[in-house]
Amino acid sequence: MNIAIVDDEQTEIDSFLSVIKEYSPMADVEITVNAFHSAEEFIKGYRPLAYTAVFMDIFMSGMTGVDAARKILETDRHAIIIFLTSSDGFMGDALSIHAYDYIEKPAENTRIFKVMDDVLMKKTEYDATCHLTFTSDRQDCAICYPDIMYIRTAERNYLEIMQAPGKPYKTRLPFAGIQEELSKDKRFITITRGVIVNMDFVSGVEGNVCILEDGERFPVASNISGDFRNIWQNYEIDSLRNERKMRRKGK
Repeated sequence: MNIAIVDDEQTEIDSFLSVIKEYSPMADVEITVNAFHSAEEFIKGYRPLAYTAVFMDIFMSGMTGVDAARKILETDRHAIIIFLTSSDGFMGDALSIHAYDYIEKPAENTRIFKVMDDVLMKKTEYDATCHLTFTSDRQDCAICYPDIMYIRTAERNYLEIMQAPGKPYKTRLPFAGIQEELSKDKRFITITRGVIVNMDFVSGVEGNVCILEDGERFPVASNISGDFRNIWQNYEIDSLRNERKMRRKGK
């Protein structure tokens, strides 16, 4: 696990490092911690998926932790951000951007241990998630299925793969091969020739047009246009049902 701690007080960083040093052998997992003394310093070199989790102080000189988190989540919607603060006055801001957790200082070791256990479980689930691998601009790429918004044929025999929250890739993989691979996952549906959409990102249906969260609109083939709305709505209902089951198991 690669963890980041962002805090402008060295004593807080030292305290956190001590807790993680104690947790690592208990959980039997190797943990690397990268410390940053300001949000600006952290964001300057940030890249998506660089850290398993980010522990961030909310109130720092310069950019606040909340503002930094908002910027991170613009490009890395799966970032696990845990806020650290000496006051509960910022809890509303933390909840508004869907932070993973919120810990008041001084944090007891057991409180951080519990969060780390949850993060480790989430990482294990992510590692087990299927990924689509391909080459784009001479670089090897891998996108986990939940992050694929849509795939469509493009010019000159290319495919465009759109990764949430809006990063496109171009590859020369055959459409039929990807279509066969993704057909095993119920979230994906081919709505017309050369277009596959992830129903997690569908925001609505107007007639025979599928509308995605980013505003992209795709026509739905006539042979499924009459059924697509029902397919999408039933998928949404099933997803809510499964989410409730997971929440009950977590209680």
